[in-house]
Amino acid sequence: MHRNLETAKAFAVNKNGFRERTVDVVDINTLGKEAFQEEYVKSGVPCILRGVAESWPAYHQWKKSFFQNEIGQIPILYHHVSHDGHTLDWLKGLPQTSLSNFIDRLDRGEAVKHFEVGHPYYDFFGKNPALLEDVHLQDLAALLPPGKFLGLDRFDPKGWPFIPPNAPQLFMAGPNAVSSGHYDPDHSHTFHWCVWGNKTVKLFAYDEASKESMKAICKHNIFETLDDATVAENPLMGKLDGWSTTLVAGDLLFIPSRMWHFFRYEETAMSFVARCRSFDDWTGYREFAEDEQFPLTIIPLYATLWGACERHKRTWTGQFLVSQPRLAKLITRLFLFLVRALVRNPKKQ
Repeated sequence: MHRNLETAKAFAVNKNGFRERTVDVVDINTLGKEAFQEEYVKSGVPCILRGVAESWPAYHQWKKSFFQNEIGQIPILYHHVSHDGHTLDWLKGLPQTSLSNFIDRLDRGEAVKHFEVGHPYYDFFGKNPALLEDVHLQDLAALLPPGKFLGLDRFDPKGWPFIPPNAPQLFMAGPNAVSSGHYDPDHSHTFHWCVWGNKTVKLFAYDEASKESMKAICKHNIFETLDDATVAENPLMGKLDGWSTTLVAGDLLFIPSRMWHFFRYEETAMSFVARCRSFDDWTGYREFAEDEQFPLTIIPLYATLWGACERHKRTWTGQFLVSQPRLAKLITRLFLFLVRALVRNPKKQ
């Protein structure tokens, strides 16, 4: 399916009282990267990008049949979904099956998802890195201002969980599956490519004043009409301005840093997600370090995952977490203490 390029600035009030507008669809070859940075990256506005993914080998090869038939024997880890339709049921563990079997089960409506945490032991692309040769992340990097942090490029995941971003990720779910609303606390910008299938997305800009209301709303399926009690408990709901669109196969969605996003799968769909660090200074790092993916909260999880990963596949951070877990925590505590002491908090200026 192909879209006409469109820019829709007008708001419309939806059934739950949110004011929302259609996500812009722009051609990067017409707009130019400088205008993209000003109008979307710096302004914190989402858009669907044309003229980027279309040149990737994956754009033409990664059809649903390719994953079912040509590489369908590859093993994949997955989650069961709780009765609410979007929460992952961690109590049922992390089973494994073949990729083709998993897709068949999604098509049959089974309540399962492949939901990634950005880690080589767990993630699909971490275990199958050759597939990443079909996706040109340098094309995405070229859209953003150049900027390194402690020697790492914007898309370089080697420093995670100490420094964003996560590694590239794969997400798959079946018809009517809903993802819990959230923003990414690592503060990365996200490029969300809908490889096949289609899904509806609702997006809201981050705002400290509405953060608690957004957290409450995230517990509900906002694609359906919310009950009166939920609306009454969240008086800011009617003042939220957002965006809404349906992504179809081939759409590359740009989600700015810390933008709340909600997804509903209209049919079995697969997405490739590439994150990039949004900051390149110590002020930005302090904001990241004080958010909900505070490095010390991530270290225990990642130390366990790196321990299960083959040694030759570990990054330097992974090897450090496995070999010196207590030292890693101590150094991290001291490092974050110094950052807070030396870097002014912009929220308090």
